[in-house]
Amino acid sequence: MGSSRGEQIHSPAGTVTFDRNSMCGAPARTVGWRDPGFIHTSFLKELWPNRVYTYKLGHRLFNGTCIWSQKYQFRSSPYPGQNSLQRVVIFGDMGKDEADGSNEYHNFQRGSLNTTKQLIQDLKNIDIIFHIGDICYANGYLSQWDQFTSQIEPIASTMPYMIARFVVIY
Repeated sequence: MGSSRGEQIHSPAGTVTFDRNSMCGAPARTVGWRDPGFIHTSFLKELWPNRVYTYKLGHRLFNGTCIWSQKYQFRSSPYPGQNSLQRVVIFGDMGKDEADGSNEYHNFQRGSLNTTKQLIQDLKNIDIIFHIGDICYANGYLSQWDQFTSQIEPIASTMPYMIARFVVIY
């Protein structure tokens, strides 16, 4: 990650994965299974408020080779108590759609690409996104999660993208 002074700082990450036995049942454990790869979690500390930071992600393979992502940028949050306008987008139950236009089961998530497209066009006017409710109707197919994360990557890689589940208990 690039610091506010132009120097590079490395932030270590924890790496996890999961296997087919972590899934509830079929089809997620059977025909819907796909190796998820790795999930990296890192905490960026001591960021200066309201600064643009550039970062990229890396993964060291067992043979010592490093694989690097493209570079991304984000603006750090304002300092606590700062009098500033924060532009927030709140929506829910977006789902995901097939970006290549292929047939999705009953075509019930078509609008999700419109939502994503509009958010990407408005990125410069948004500070944080709250996505509440259903996010990806995977229906037991892990590849659907890959498509969902690819769909929101241009957004979630540049700003806080907070996901919450709303549950009503009667």
